[in-house]
Amino acid sequence: MSHSSATDLPSAPLAESRRTTLGVFLPSGLPGVHRYVEALAPALPGREGFFEIGIPHAEAVYDGPLIRAVYRQALRDGATMADVLRTVEHAAVRAPVVVMSYWAPVLLHGPERTAQALAEAGASGAMIVDLPDEAAADWHDTAARAGLTAPRFAAADLPESGLRQLALLASGWLYAPASAAPTGYRGPLDLYGLEAAVRRLRAVTPLPVVAGVGISTPALAAAVSPVVDGIVVGSPVLRALAADPGEAPALVERFARAVCAEEQPVMPVRRRGRGAGAGNNAGPGREQRLLERLTGGAHLGPQPPDEDAGQQGDGDLGEEAASPVVGGVRGLFARCGRTWWQVRRDRSHGVRRRSPALLRRRPR
Repeated sequence: MSHSSATDLPSAPLAESRRTTLGVFLPSGLPGVHRYVEALAPALPGREGFFEIGIPHAEAVYDGPLIRAVYRQALRDGATMADVLRTVEHAAVRAPVVVMSYWAPVLLHGPERTAQALAEAGASGAMIVDLPDEAAADWHDTAARAGLTAPRFAAADLPESGLRQLALLASGWLYAPASAAPTGYRGPLDLYGLEAAVRRLRAVTPLPVVAGVGISTPALAAAVSPVVDGIVVGSPVLRALAADPGEAPALVERFARAVCAEEQPVMPVRRRGRGAGAGNNAGPGREQRLLERLTGGAHLGPQPPDEDAGQQGDGDLGEEAASPVVGGVRGLFARCGRTWWQVRRDRSHGVRRRSPALLRRRPR
């Protein structure tokens, strides 16, 4: 059973104030991830919150050192797709879930099997961050047949023709990176550039736009929020979990308040032409200590997981360094509803207004 698109859902009542969706990214395979899901779920902004669960992959080229280290250590520890599915199931009974993956795990397991497994585990959608153009149409159809949305990663420098094609083969929402840097970037953001990129997306599709990458503080989230329909944060939450897990829910609450505020503050922004690394004050020593706390001693570096690490058969995510293999479905929980964003323009004020995210349940 496939979902209708976000644009043909019945209109929901508008919230009293403009509310932006907040997503929290957690990588599957992170030690203690189920406890973290339980701790962070209450901090999400009600029906406007969701989890994004990452599938470990050794060549996570869009991710920075923190997430890459977590992924690599998970693969060394023998992470399997069964582990991913259990994480999705665990999260989906608490909030809607969108899965983030690279193409290699999906291709190696088989797109049809992957989509069906994620849907049965309770996922609402699956974004393939490096989806090849030649595979986009087939993946869009495969996801729809399984009942998943297929959000797409829309780089700011994508040519107009490519942007239109990408939008045609997307569902759920489009992902606009707030920075061209890898995840974990903590420098200034070019909000003028982001706004221009979002305008380009809105010109070719009615789909909502979700931003992530480089939204490292609640203040930056508040500055980005008026431009987009949703924000995803990952590395700031992982750093908080590494430094003091007990403080991480409070950080998520601060992000939630920032994106849901009625009036967003005016923020100083990076002008065009400044270096991407300006203002990135992450000290290497402190970052390494956080990595070790999160991964139990994982080190930065390009080395893949050991060849013999985690050889557990069909479901092993670590069988090959760059080609994780995916395992079967575990029906531990009932299917969860799907999350959708409804967007409309308040023409009388010329302001984009967002309704709360809608949670839909499929008949069992």
